[in-house]
Amino acid sequence: MKIRSLSEAFSRSKSSVRRIFVASVVSAVAISSAFAEDSTSQVLSFALQSYGTHRYVGVRTVEFRRDGTDKKRIEYVTVDGRRSRTEFPPDSDEAGQIVVETADERREFFPKQNIIRISGGRENELTRMAEFIRRMGDRVRVKETGARVVVGRRGREVSMTDPDGNVRQRLVVDDATGLVLKRELFDSVGTVVARFEFTRLDFRDRIDPRLFRLARKGAKVVRPIDDLRTIIAGTPFVLTEFPVEARFKLEFSRILNPPEGKVLLQLYKGDEGRVSLFQTLAEVAPGQLRRFGREEVKTLSWRDKDRYFALVGNVPSATLERLKRLIVITP
Repeated sequence: MKIRSLSEAFSRSKSSVRRIFVASVVSAVAISSAFAEDSTSQVLSFALQSYGTHRYVGVRTVEFRRDGTDKKRIEYVTVDGRRSRTEFPPDSDEAGQIVVETADERREFFPKQNIIRISGGRENELTRMAEFIRRMGDRVRVKETGARVVVGRRGREVSMTDPDGNVRQRLVVDDATGLVLKRELFDSVGTVVARFEFTRLDFRDRIDPRLFRLARKGAKVVRPIDDLRTIIAGTPFVLTEFPVEARFKLEFSRILNPPEGKVLLQLYKGDEGRVSLFQTLAEVAPGQLRRFGREEVKTLSWRDKDRYFALVGNVPSATLERLKRLIVITP
């Protein structure tokens, strides 16, 4: 699990905020439908509906496993609604780094390289969790496992288990505000592979909006399209992108190495959902590419000269057809 996905605050225009609010309410209803009138649905629904309403300054401990090694770091977090700023202790490996996030954009400043890396904003993870619960149905069980105290605040713990009773995720939701105070993810044998927990939390009436601006004269700005150009340099892949009118923004790109041969993956995000664009030099069945996506259900594939392309996404088929017509290929 990437640490960047733990951020909990985002910001949008009024119309975008309305969309997020509607999505949160829909997800809350989905939980309630799946778990009837039990207290668990109430706990998660409260967390969803409270998302983006908090204003606080806190300290968070983050732990995770990477390449078989346990990692731990401290984050200083400032949140105002859907905006967040994350900083790190001066004696840490991340000293000097600053991360500012909104729903539309994420900016990271790396002082040693004097680089500001810009990427897509992070969506509400609780909404994604609710949708996952709804889709899985009986394959995931959610239950409240008791009252807990985290950072001096009373909350309720909710666990998600598989049909055999193995805990896969556990979180503590603050009784008063709905803020997630602690979250743990487990692997198939019960080992904690990622977790965060607040160790200090101070709710505020006002936070200086200047804290959520990140710019530096002389710093090199790196965007997702720059990363794409870098990773395809010296490879047989061609540059492919969508124009502004497509209303899908590139989030990241990477080259995959499945048995079928190298695959260029570009992940895009738009108001309708996420779409993955695949490029290969040999024909690959769309069903084989689907396993690399995130919750994708529809595919559209075609050949252009000596290359093969496929769009895989959790969006309507008409949207995939529209994106195919708009795609720009630069040899």
